[in-house]
Amino acid sequence: MYVMAPMTFSTKLLELASRYEIPIHFFHYYGFYVGSFHPNQNASGQSEIVIEQALTYRNEKRRLILAKEFLVGVQTNLLRNLARLERKSEFALSPTNKQSLDLLRSKVRATADLGSLLGLEGKFRSIYYQSMDEYLKMKHPAYQIVKRTRRPPQNRMNTLISFLNSLLYVTIIEQLQFTPLHPGIPFLHSTRDHRQSLALDISEVFKPVIVDRIILRLLSYRMLNESCFEMKGKGCFLTDTGKQIVIKAYTQTLNTSIFHRQKQRSLTYRQLIQHECSKLVEHFRGRQPYRSFRMWWSSCS
Repeated sequence: MYVMAPMTFSTKLLELASRYEIPIHFFHYYGFYVGSFHPNQNASGQSEIVIEQALTYRNEKRRLILAKEFLVGVQTNLLRNLARLERKSEFALSPTNKQSLDLLRSKVRATADLGSLLGLEGKFRSIYYQSMDEYLKMKHPAYQIVKRTRRPPQNRMNTLISFLNSLLYVTIIEQLQFTPLHPGIPFLHSTRDHRQSLALDISEVFKPVIVDRIILRLLSYRMLNESCFEMKGKGCFLTDTGKQIVIKAYTQTLNTSIFHRQKQRSLTYRQLIQHECSKLVEHFRGRQPYRSFRMWWSSCS
């Protein structure tokens, strides 16, 4: 449940939410995530997993292995999006950007420290946004990123990215609550980045898969217009109408199923995120090394 406006709650409502395992997420009027109420999940085996998580975080070599694995997943999924745009439109990735992306990707495995790895991630995403803008300039010039801005986002595209990133972040927090993982122990990000930084690690993998594709679909079907945005001060924000459209598209995407090749059955996007959390649990139990999610398709949204 997403709460986007001032509301008064009774303890009875929280009791019902807990009984039926319904998390409630609270957002600032402008769409910034504030916090959540989570039913008690009572995940078993929490202590052993948390200890392994903390030991991995403290061990630079072990942490770097996981951080690289997250980044390989991020890069693969970003490239899938660009390949899809090339195939479905007259957009073509510039030779310079293609060469830069290939070079940055080839450096990940050889990188020896986390700081350099984060630098690679920043450069890779910057070129990705630059390439996306070249596509948007042709197809949807009113929605160019120009420059990534946050708190407040300063144009429509930055507003959409920030709002959907927040929705994805709370979805991952929800799924982490069903595992014994500690959400405050990350590997790609720092513990200083956010109280629940592990959700940030996982969200990086799924942003291209869910957030970017929802935005492109909203633009492609012309589901957004001027009434969906408002300028206040130096910031651009979604109106109530805009929030309703975006949340509806986001919820529909989470409930959409795809056939998972390894599991040989259909999973919703929400279950894909749940499965990603489970893979980390298996990693810390020593059963299966973690391999981040990579899109194996690029034609469907």
